[in-house]
Amino acid sequence: DETVVAAAASLQVKSWVYLRDTRRYSIFVEPGGIRAYGAVGLTNPIKELLGGSGAVVETGLLIYNGHVVCDGLISPLAWIGPSYKRNFNVALSKIRSAGNFHTDRLDPRGEKESGSDC
Repeated sequence: DETVVAAAASLQVKSWVYLRDTRRYSIFVEPGGIRAYGAVGLTNPIKELLGGSGAVVETGLLIYNGHVVCDGLISPLAWIGPSYKRNFNVALSKIRSAGNFHTDRLDPRGEKESGSDC
């Protein structure tokens, strides 16, 4: 199926800051604080899979049927504390204002990240 092939080609596996779940998606922020994504889980919310929110994780995000999707294979690397969560929430507000929060596409791999607000 072409849709599945396209989804597989868009897969980006790397470290993300999993910030929290909303009613519609889970928020993943690039550690550099430049871009963020609202991803849906294949079967369960990410918080349910991890048992909490606010963690640096390694996982894959991909585009499937016009949505950013988390593939469900998640390796928690470290839980982040309240101060880091606040910093990433501030960064998320700036990311949204800059138009770098997406639920329907992933920015191409390998783009240079300059600076960080975190």
